[in-house]
Amino acid sequence: MLTCHVLGHTEVTCDGLPVQLGGPVPRRLLTALIAARGDVLSYPALATAVWGEPGPARATATLQVYVSRLRGLLGPADRHRLARGHGGYQLIIPPEWTDVARFEAGLARARRLLPTDPAAALPAVEQALRLWRGRPYLDLPGAELIEAETSRLVELHQVALETRAAARLAGGDAAGAVPELDLLITETPYRESRWALLVLALYRGGRQADALAALRRARTVLAEDLGIDPGPELRDLEHQVLAQDPHLLQPTTPPRQALVTPLTSFTGRDTELADLGTRLRAHRLVTLTGPAGVGKTRLALEHANRVRDTDGPWLVRLADLADGTLLLGTVATATGISGADPDTVLAGLATRTGTLVLDNCEHLTDPVAEFAIRLLNTCPGLRLLITSREQLGLDGEQVIPVRPLAIRLPDGTPGPAVALLTDRVQAVHPGWQPSPAEADDLEALCTALDGLPLALELAAARSRILGPREILDRLDDRFTLLGEVPRGSLTPHRTLRAAIEWSVHLLSDADRAFLHRLWPFDGGFTYTAAAAVHQPEPLAALSSLVAKSVLSADTTGNPTRYRLLESVREYCREHDPAPARSAAAHAHWVRTLVAASAEDLNFPHDGQIIRSLTTELPNLRAGIRHDITHDPVQALRTIGLLGWFWIRGGHFAEAAALLDAARTAAPDAPALDRARALIVRGDLLGFSGAGLLSAEVPYLEAIALAATGDTPEHRALRGRAHYQAAFGAIALADPARATHHAEAALALGESVTEPWLTAGARMAHGAALVLSGQSAAGESELAEAAELARRHNLPWLEGWATHHLGQALLLRARTTPHLATAALTALRTALDRYLRTEDISFTLIVLTTLATALHQFGAPGQGAEVLAAVHRERLRHGIQPEAILAGATSLSGREFLPAAIAGE
Repeated sequence: MLTCHVLGHTEVTCDGLPVQLGGPVPRRLLTALIAARGDVLSYPALATAVWGEPGPARATATLQVYVSRLRGLLGPADRHRLARGHGGYQLIIPPEWTDVARFEAGLARARRLLPTDPAAALPAVEQALRLWRGRPYLDLPGAELIEAETSRLVELHQVALETRAAARLAGGDAAGAVPELDLLITETPYRESRWALLVLALYRGGRQADALAALRRARTVLAEDLGIDPGPELRDLEHQVLAQDPHLLQPTTPPRQALVTPLTSFTGRDTELADLGTRLRAHRLVTLTGPAGVGKTRLALEHANRVRDTDGPWLVRLADLADGTLLLGTVATATGISGADPDTVLAGLATRTGTLVLDNCEHLTDPVAEFAIRLLNTCPGLRLLITSREQLGLDGEQVIPVRPLAIRLPDGTPGPAVALLTDRVQAVHPGWQPSPAEADDLEALCTALDGLPLALELAAARSRILGPREILDRLDDRFTLLGEVPRGSLTPHRTLRAAIEWSVHLLSDADRAFLHRLWPFDGGFTYTAAAAVHQPEPLAALSSLVAKSVLSADTTGNPTRYRLLESVREYCREHDPAPARSAAAHAHWVRTLVAASAEDLNFPHDGQIIRSLTTELPNLRAGIRHDITHDPVQALRTIGLLGWFWIRGGHFAEAAALLDAARTAAPDAPALDRARALIVRGDLLGFSGAGLLSAEVPYLEAIALAATGDTPEHRALRGRAHYQAAFGAIALADPARATHHAEAALALGESVTEPWLTAGARMAHGAALVLSGQSAAGESELAEAAELARRHNLPWLEGWATHHLGQALLLRARTTPHLATAALTALRTALDRYLRTEDISFTLIVLTTLATALHQFGAPGQGAEVLAAVHRERLRHGIQPEAILAGATSLSGREFLPAAIAGE
């Protein structure tokens, strides 16, 4: 991790080791970028900050040199953080990686804690002050860029010093606060708040006369130096000291009610806990909502056990109440009030100050809401913290959704779900540390259990007799496997099944029936998908399920995506009265989705279609697998219609397995369905590298099947099979066969007036000409194919054509170096089009070609870096290296890849 220190001279550490920044110019440059807090600093602004006015003659070029050196100092892992922005540079790091942000956060925390917990506030502010090494941004003296920021931080430092003295005083150390305050007043004698703290410290230390003398000193200093009288705070304090007001003495800490404290550690909820504290300080009604087993009660208890209430806090468990008639009596018992009539309870609470936690209110929403209104109107000292699967719906209610724990953090490291599961397994097996394989299994287990704390706790309990992999393998029967909740658990339910059942039981009959039909959706679903399995309009049902935390709604994307927890899905599958009907409805929706996407899928105008289908990939799998068993002809048709989606998304192995299963199950499918599937088979063989020689066979079979009819669809399929076969011949360096297939595709394209087929065929023909040695003619035809694709708004096909053109120019640039620029321009255009259409595989292919260009033009190191990036991405997407090399060689024959690159 990169850490930047600017509270004093600028220092940078990487993973705890200092980075040697060099002379004053790079230090000033980096300091200015840190001060900008992630914003882009223009070249003129940076030059002024670094050199003042006027800067050097070629300031921008000089800055670029220093930025390049700084990137080298930061190392490979962090060099990208010093990034070029629009017209300048920026330093992209999280705020917490600077000592400024940590200083501000520590001070803010200390000031929050000071009124209620001065013992905790003192170490917090001391930790913040340890970060202060001197005036901020010392390496950038006099720069206008940091003047206001420096003044602000200097003032915060003074506030921090006062906060430390105030915390020491509030914690009972009056004697220790006096010398510190004396020194502070000597340094800044006009800050009246420091005089007030000194007077209070002297008085609490039994030095009333010295306290009055300090007040006289303050009056003299202010009058003689500034010509003003003390402010209201000092004047009131003087009257209190003279009157020996008992309120000036150290307040006694009220006894706190002890609430139940779980024996297990509290993991992964720091953000929610901080948010809860902030909300309850500002508002009097906060509701924690979330699904069963997510940890709402635990979060509420952690907060309640940390607050300093005059009377409370109180915990009222409502899960066992059958209805609202016993609500008042239960609250009265928990708060120690005699009597259960409304007036008595409200009168007893009216004088109390504290937090009242009403736990598990989802089955009593209406009576709890009515009680909350009366309570908040008549008891000004009370704050209400509600836990429920549904909010109360009151005006002014603050709602905090409590979600399952994250499996992974944004930086890719294991998240709190994995930490919780690991901690609980270690409680069962002290000293156990997971092996790398076990760590992977733990993460997979957390994913399968949705990061739901209750499910993770139960899985950890099973680790007494089973390893992580064994638990993972047995999750098909998760409710039996996970067993009962241990004694002393906070949850009112004995099992995970019971917790889910409780939520489902609270639904209306109509909502419950709808919920049961949603289980076939894997990975979530959209509103349109829900409408496909629900008649009539599903809006009301979706709204109800989301409100009751049975269904989650992610509104950050477009369209909104709904999702069931995996355990809820399993419960719904078990309880669906007609599971076959639900699965069939889901599969029908998948078929409809793919059919509607088919026209734009093969040659997309943008990345939306690929992105949408990638999001739905778990549903596509489920629907196709259903149809392989129940309607294999439909499965074969769907797989064929998806066509290039399998290639562009890198789903080679999965597509091959599904295709083989569907072809086996539907040997007598209609000719066009079989032809389309055979084209997919040929594509997959071609991209496997080793299958290039055999790829033509399915293409020829597809051509024969498509020739059984003469409709436009038959001819278009024949044309596509021909031009795909042409590229296979190009990869095998067979120009004659490539030309034959390309000319056949071109004729068919003209007969059906399909621009994509005509452009694709011309591209294949141009590539065949290049391969046969007719470079000028081939390059001209490739350029015309790209232009035809551009005119018809086919950016992906335009990218493919310019990719071939760039490769052809790259081959000629070996002997004609001036063509290098044109080759690189064409390859960059191809990269842009592939990125625009979000094609993963072809993006990696064109990057491999660009790596070849770098190697060819004398930059093998940069070429190796590009190939390393390709390697990382293809591993992330599960794409075999043969697919990338096969795709690259199919552009203009195998020989273009240098041995060093191919070996890499």
